[in-house]
Amino acid sequence: MILNGDFFKAGNHRLKTDVEEVQFYFEVRNKETLIVGINHLVSKLKEKVTHDEINNSLRFATYNTLPWERIIEKYDGYLPIEIKAVEEGTLVQPRTPFLTINIKDPEFFWLGTHIETFIFKSIYPASTIATRCLNIKNFLLKYGIEHFGQYGGRGYRSDEEDSLCSMAYSLVFDLQPAMAGKLWHYHPEHRVYGETVAGEHNTVLIYGEDYILSQVQKYGGFIHSDTYDFDNFINKLQQNENHIVIGLDSGDMEEEIFKCAEMLNERFFHQIMDGKKLLNGFSICQVKSVSNESLQRIVHKIHQSEWHKSNFILGLGGFICHDTDRDDQGFNYQVCAVKINGTWEGRGKTPKDINKHSISGYFDVGESILNHGVVGNVLTFQEIKENVKRYIRNNDGN
Repeated sequence: MILNGDFFKAGNHRLKTDVEEVQFYFEVRNKETLIVGINHLVSKLKEKVTHDEINNSLRFATYNTLPWERIIEKYDGYLPIEIKAVEEGTLVQPRTPFLTINIKDPEFFWLGTHIETFIFKSIYPASTIATRCLNIKNFLLKYGIEHFGQYGGRGYRSDEEDSLCSMAYSLVFDLQPAMAGKLWHYHPEHRVYGETVAGEHNTVLIYGEDYILSQVQKYGGFIHSDTYDFDNFINKLQQNENHIVIGLDSGDMEEEIFKCAEMLNERFFHQIMDGKKLLNGFSICQVKSVSNESLQRIVHKIHQSEWHKSNFILGLGGFICHDTDRDDQGFNYQVCAVKINGTWEGRGKTPKDINKHSISGYFDVGESILNHGVVGNVLTFQEIKENVKRYIRNNDGN
């Protein structure tokens, strides 16, 4: 906590004012946003500041420890702040406060700015990913596509970001087994385990394509088709009672998935479902990461083609994992009100750039989720997921 802030603000504890209480707020400026990460924020800010933490932090930075020692002296180490917020999993509109922080002790107004960086890191990445996932989910459902993959986990910048953004994905889409441990980190009540034969490139390179293919055909599972020669791989395939997922990881995915379908159809034929061709015993998985725009073109092509949508497993990489910054949705954290002589007064920025104006006024946004270390109304994973379901539209628009 001590080192997880903006150190250019470290001297703010010296400032004096006649303000009796201050309120900060958090908003998005640009787009409606699915708010995720509140549990994580609470889990960190509820922790006590201790002398051990102060002493340990001095190994990495030199600073005035008195403000933190005063928190221990006056509040037993608990941060003297109250946080209120909308329920996690709520879709909020731009320029609408969804979280407030109140500080009633003037000695600790500096805390509101010290924890700003931590608040951003807790909420903006997960909320941005959750919002993208929700938009993609609703787009896919218009075409009757329910299942979707996340391929970009290896690109996260930290384990913490990985856990948060994997959770955000899992609130909208089905949880993938690879995410189970990451999700458990923040929601221990929710555990998922899975086991399948995964013939990804390195496995093929270690054990050999023929052996991995034999295991996938024996037990069912997934195998990359293009570790070596794609055409030769297709010729090795044999059909049996186990379903095999063929992974495509090279070439233009807008074309290659249909070429693969044609080649599988030449060897193993198809049945008709809903008036379209459904391959016998095989599915095609677009493993190579594509852009969101390319994904939409692929979905349109599938819809217009002779192939049933169930032949294909689609996914995205970095776009729904880690390619984010705070300005995608326009997250903003500012003071909005101060109390002087018992009366609240609105405070807001009004620079020349109107897009940088902040909201002025006192806000009551929801229930208390943290008050001087006491945790309030925080939700379980399933409760958050139920909230998210309110915004998932069926293909009939409901």
